Amino acid sequence: MKSKHFFSRLTLTQLLFSVCIFGLVTTTETKAADAVEGQFIIKYRPCDKPIDSGPEIPGASVLSKFPSINAQLLQVSQSSSRGGIDSDPESIISKLSGDPCIEYIEPNYLLTMDETPILSMPPTLRKQSNDPDSSKNWGLAQIYAEQAWDVQTASSVIIAVIDTGVDYTHPDLKASMWVNLAEISDDGIDNDGNGCIDDVYGCDFTEIIGYDAGKNPIYSGNPMDDHSHGTHIAGIIAAVGNNGVGSVGVNWSGKIMALKAVSEKGTHIEVSDVVSAIAYAKLNGAKIINCSWHLPDDTEASTLSDAINDAKKAGILFVVAAGNEARDLDVDGSPQYPVSWPLDNIISVAGTDHEDKLYYSLNPGNDHPSGSNYGLFSVDLGAPGAEIYSTVLNHGYDYLSGTSMATPFVAGVASLLWSVHPEWTYRQVKETILASVDKVPALEGNTVTGGRLNANNAIHSPPPPTIEGPIAVCTPFIKDYTVTVDAAGSSGNIKDYRWKTAMAIDAVNEEKSPTGDKFTVTFKKEGTYSIDLTVTDEEGRSNETTCTVKVPSEPPRPPQCITASTTEGSAPLSIHLVGPQSVKQCGPIDSDEAVAKSDEAVAKYAWEICKQDRYGSCSPISFNDKGEFEITIESSGTYIIKLKVDGNSQSAKHEITVNVTTPLPNLGLGVGNDFAGNPVVPTTTTFAGGVSVGGGDYQSSVTINLDDSVTVTGEIKVDPKHVGQLADMVVYAEFPTPEGSLWFMLDKDGIPLGWDRRPATLMFFKPQVELKAVQPLSLYNGKFVLPGTLRVFFGYRLQQNGTLITNPNPIEISIK
Repeated sequence: MKSKHFFSRLTLTQLLFSVCIFGLVTTTETKAADAVEGQFIIKYRPCDKPIDSGPEIPGASVLSKFPSINAQLLQVSQSSSRGGIDSDPESIISKLSGDPCIEYIEPNYLLTMDETPILSMPPTLRKQSNDPDSSKNWGLAQIYAEQAWDVQTASSVIIAVIDTGVDYTHPDLKASMWVNLAEISDDGIDNDGNGCIDDVYGCDFTEIIGYDAGKNPIYSGNPMDDHSHGTHIAGIIAAVGNNGVGSVGVNWSGKIMALKAVSEKGTHIEVSDVVSAIAYAKLNGAKIINCSWHLPDDTEASTLSDAINDAKKAGILFVVAAGNEARDLDVDGSPQYPVSWPLDNIISVAGTDHEDKLYYSLNPGNDHPSGSNYGLFSVDLGAPGAEIYSTVLNHGYDYLSGTSMATPFVAGVASLLWSVHPEWTYRQVKETILASVDKVPALEGNTVTGGRLNANNAIHSPPPPTIEGPIAVCTPFIKDYTVTVDAAGSSGNIKDYRWKTAMAIDAVNEEKSPTGDKFTVTFKKEGTYSIDLTVTDEEGRSNETTCTVKVPSEPPRPPQCITASTTEGSAPLSIHLVGPQSVKQCGPIDSDEAVAKSDEAVAKYAWEICKQDRYGSCSPISFNDKGEFEITIESSGTYIIKLKVDGNSQSAKHEITVNVTTPLPNLGLGVGNDFAGNPVVPTTTTFAGGVSVGGGDYQSSVTINLDDSVTVTGEIKVDPKHVGQLADMVVYAEFPTPEGSLWFMLDKDGIPLGWDRRPATLMFFKPQVELKAVQPLSLYNGKFVLPGTLRVFFGYRLQQNGTLITNPNPIEISIK
């Protein structure tokens, strides 16, 4: 336990240098959502089993394949239960998640389109272009589109609209549609072999009209809209300008690729159809994808995230809607995806009204108002989204509101900007749009930029003075001595991956400079190894990282006599206990050496859990006769878990000690940031901690005197995905003053040092800790030497990718 004084080695002058601005994102645990009955998406790890083989489930069939992310869509019929597996989602996921070749399995989730009401009060605005209704689209004036048109009016960049389809016959859209020159119209043949028949303007992924020889689905090439949502979006992006007809879009002419993924007149959207649409857009040269839909709240579909992440290899920029529930995505309830994913090829958009406020409206007959979502860390910027006039079905025009309408304004400006600078990467386009916003009070503190889109500023902006290079991220998958490292999480327009390890000494395979985004190596002996990854992007910029992997001593390592998920923590403490398979794994009852050498299988288990008193006596509190079970210890104390195992002729026994402490106050669900301080995918890690004054109960907030002796303790219940990984434990604190807060961190000796609040500079308190399910942490023991208020934070930083997880609510100590 540390005994250094928090301020004993830190002067006020040093503290003043540590002041900086910093932010954290609240994250939440995912939960079940609506999905297509009986359908699941499976992603495979690098494995000998080919993707075409599919899982071995009676009555199951493969509906579709997603080769770019090594996944497939599976239909499981009700008859599958006769093959030893129930057909309900939990049973199927449980059954298949144990397959070492499967990275994940999840339901084919249904998404939600950002439905918007038709309004009847058109605003009065100034007129633009010679299109008779151009003045009705007030949003163009709000983003200074007319001034931007002095530089560029048309775009040659392909924009895919994944939505309800597009009325490609609309007089104000026909000339702005992307045309597939490799396809012959209406001949009933898939001329270009891309899986869609007669796809001249796009594809309809809601209608399968057959299968090819490889059992891959063939889709209809007619993406005609049956709802108006997609057509309205297309008109905002590129309704033809200066044609004397109707309205005008951000682009006077463009290339709209219509990808229909919403069926049943706007009520049914499947993740599998959206993923297929993304693959089509990537194959056919789209640079921007407009996404005016989202997953149900608190639902995170890994398949969709993988597809978006995979598309950035082709330099594709996604523009996504923030949603219309009028709530803060960072603090109010659950995050919403894809807007809350921290992927660098996503721009997330809030909707604003005529006064540059977040749009908000009361819906007649509905108790729930509609309005733009927002979030300081989740939502990038705002754009006009209230009473937007654009194209609809039947060659008409009408007003719609919602973040669905704000998103195409940004997509349209991105396409104009890319047409002026075709050599730019998606990151340069995104950075320029975000850096050129107009700051508005309603968006300050509610979006990343604090501003609303400005097309004129963006189009007149010089190339960003500094563009962040690629970021290398490697994720290891370890099975016995074989390690596969995956660089798919790396960001940037990456064209080259290089791996390096000391293979000549420590590994079986002798490949010196492996390439590709995955690399597999088999080590000869146990130990902790470093695998270096270097990524290089299209501009020749490089970035490096190191994956630290730990391989076992024996492949596979035999289990211990008693395997416990944890042996220490605060009450109530749940412990998962597993007994041995053979008597040999436990020590003998007596000195008979034959017992220790016995390979007999265990025939009988006899568990006893007892609690020690102050004199060392142990009073039994529980018994069990199963080989594996879970127990929850409700009160603090020292417990002995005893096990006796019997074979046919031999017996053995073993015991372990469990220390359970007084319950610590709950500090909430962990928050996560990457090495650069950007928010990361949500975590299920939870934190508890507090201060004990003079040996009393722990409290999360206390007031003490300078001569009081205190103990500060934390406890982390680690996200199951992080258990077993190597991490650095960190401790830092805030010390508010009248001039502003001062920040410092504790080094490995417990000495406080000034900190600039950047995750990259945060020193470790305890290095290279192998994370357990429950991770206790002694933070401080002793007295304080300065009065004031101290807010203490702690957590861990994963060594493999720099992800930092910390407590959202501090331990607060007021010192008199």
